[in-house]
Amino acid sequence: MKNNKEKSKVEKSIERKMKAKGFEVTMLKQYISKTIYVISKDGVEQKVEVPSNVTDTTLYANMLSELFRVSVGING
Repeated sequence: MKNNKEKSKVEKSIERKMKAKGFEVTMLKQYISKTIYVISKDGVEQKVEVPSNVTDTTLYANMLSELFRVSVGING
């Protein structure tokens, strides 16, 4: 786990983009290789992992949003 609590550019960007899509974003743990979040919307929560080497945060945020939507649709 990272020793400092400073957020990386990827972490800041993903959080900003997910919030812009209407999600609440809570960071659970920071590791060198990934960050674990809980994202929630309309009372539904989902745990997600974001690799630290993501180069296109817009594409990744869109993917997370779509996966959330599909998961909610499948699970009710």
